[in-house]
Amino acid sequence: MATPPSVARGFWLLWSAQVISLLGSGLTTFGLAVYVYQGTGSVLKFGTVAATAIIPQILMGPLSGVAADRKSRKAILLAANFLGIAVLLFLSIMASRGHLAISVIYPCTLLLGVVTVIQEPALSASIPLLVPDEKLGNANGLVEIAQAGAQVVSPVAAGLVLGAFGLRPILAVDLTSFALAALLIGMVRIPRSRPEAAEESTVLKDLAAGFAYLRSETGLMTLIGVFVLANFFIAMAEVALQPMILSFTDSRTLGVVLSVGGAGYVVGGLVMSKWGGPDKKVTAALGFMALEGVALFLAGLRPSVAMVAVSVFLLFAALPIESACTLTVFQRKVPDELRGRVLALATTLSTLALPLGYFAAGPLADDLLNPLLRHGGALSSSLGPVFGTAQGRGIGLLMSCIGLIFVVICLLAPRNRHLRVLDTETMENLLGESRIAAAEDVPV
Repeated sequence: MATPPSVARGFWLLWSAQVISLLGSGLTTFGLAVYVYQGTGSVLKFGTVAATAIIPQILMGPLSGVAADRKSRKAILLAANFLGIAVLLFLSIMASRGHLAISVIYPCTLLLGVVTVIQEPALSASIPLLVPDEKLGNANGLVEIAQAGAQVVSPVAAGLVLGAFGLRPILAVDLTSFALAALLIGMVRIPRSRPEAAEESTVLKDLAAGFAYLRSETGLMTLIGVFVLANFFIAMAEVALQPMILSFTDSRTLGVVLSVGGAGYVVGGLVMSKWGGPDKKVTAALGFMALEGVALFLAGLRPSVAMVAVSVFLLFAALPIESACTLTVFQRKVPDELRGRVLALATTLSTLALPLGYFAAGPLADDLLNPLLRHGGALSSSLGPVFGTAQGRGIGLLMSCIGLIFVVICLLAPRNRHLRVLDTETMENLLGESRIAAAEDVPV
């Protein structure tokens, strides 16, 4: 069955809206993070900003997934963008009045996290309705390229603008990006796979159906378990990376290094969009996660801008391939009438450990590892020759330890029988799909 041209057009419009929104949000994310760290010098407070963005995912994630299955996904995406516009307006007003304290940044970051948690299940659940099944890997690769664009452009642009003009122009650009994204989404027709939920169906019943489906799928639950464990450590690395770089360079160089990482994200996204990934998506995801561990280990070794930049490039090149492979597994395995809530539940469960990692990184770096690696510290003579003994080198040690743990997780996970079965099942689902359109009919 050929896929109508409007389907391809709808995907590209939705993708373009995501690109614009992510570019603007990337500016604000980078700008607020540097603003808080440079104003306080605290890894803990920096991590708290990141944690507040995750709290909505934990509290609201499952409900946003139910909404994506019960209501118009287009309306949900528009509502999220309008909420983003309101938050950015408030931040801009507070910044213009000189009242942008941490007590203001925390709740606004929380609300921007709400924007993200509302959008993600509606977006991820819509993609399989806009592209044929065999092109899901390619389409998810393009979604990762959108993330990469933000990683490349936003840090450099935000670093330059923040240093020269402050935070207010960054907030203005992000406000405009939300408005443009809403305009593009308004032009998309997202097909509905089923009518509005029947009256006898309730939110709790729909949520329970999503939980029941996940409990019955041992392979998916095992995969989620792997990511819960991995996300605890990646959260610590996420918090530690920017303070580690700022410990031996300035915010402009930090922006350049993160943009190098973004270039890696572009490369990985382009590879995935053209390649689509191997048939065994679970194995591929774990393999590229192991590469991320190697990159994290190397990033922490020395206070060298060049070495960290190369490591960050490798890290971000692996991320979009790992993420696209994992998302494709869920999109192929889960039926559309359950897809929104199951994807949201999987994301929520996977992110449960993130706040723990965010809060753990600060005390580990500030109170334990940094003092141990200072001149005269307990580890200065043994590990000092490798990691250095300057300010912030304890963060480097933390980063390298996280990388080693990542590699161990990825070496042990493929031994699990349920993950091997999941790999085989998703591959067979693709081969047995009879409704696939010819590849040349959809220019994805």
